[in-house]
Amino acid sequence: GRTMLQGRLVVDAHEDGTCDKIDCTSGSLNLSGLRLELSADSALSAGRIYEIATFASEATGAEAFTANAQLPRGWTAKVNPTQKKVILSTGGMVIFIR
Repeated sequence: GRTMLQGRLVVDAHEDGTCDKIDCTSGSLNLSGLRLELSADSALSAGRIYEIATFASEATGAEAFTANAQLPRGWTAKVNPTQKKVILSTGGMVIFIR
């Protein structure tokens, strides 16, 4: 099956690296209709990677999702199809190790 999300995804993130997370345990995750925002209480810690979603097969709409994300300066949303994760991180290279 395919899970399609619409509207705003407001994530609460903490300095210790914990945050709200979507687990799509079967099928694909369609992110095209979703706008990512952080809650007013969020406190991101530079250098940490925040895992905000996982998916079972694929994530579609990643370009629109990452382009429309409302994040603090220097932070980006990235979709990793190999690791099947959506993350928040500061600029620079992100290496996934399994």
